[in-house]
Amino acid sequence: MNAFSLHILTAFKPFFDGKCLSLVVPTPSGMYGIQAKHSDFVGSIVPGEMKITCEEDGEIKVITAAVADGIVRVEGGDVLVLADTVERAEEIDENRAQAAYERRSKIPHSSAACANITPRRRALPGRSTG
Repeated sequence: MNAFSLHILTAFKPFFDGKCLSLVVPTPSGMYGIQAKHSDFVGSIVPGEMKITCEEDGEIKVITAAVADGIVRVEGGDVLVLADTVERAEEIDENRAQAAYERRSKIPHSSAACANITPRRRALPGRSTG
């Protein structure tokens, strides 16, 4: 299996920088897999589980991590992940994660929460913003 360069950066620190065999990230439309020679791509990442498969000392190693909101970009064979946070499963503080989950569950997720927001329309030359 061919390897590609993977760079994963969070708001606080680099998480991974090296060669990777495959990457699977959670997206709004489901899990999305990337391997070497993938076509150029830009997509959003939603909170969930990310899997990085790499080779270390001749053995296949899978790194499982929790990822927050972010983006993934594939360009010219390099992959860049920018995310708010990324944590290995064994590094997650369960109490902190539960508190974050409870805080997030109190945030309204419906479009009704944005009912008072009016989209701003730009006028085209010769037309009104109506």
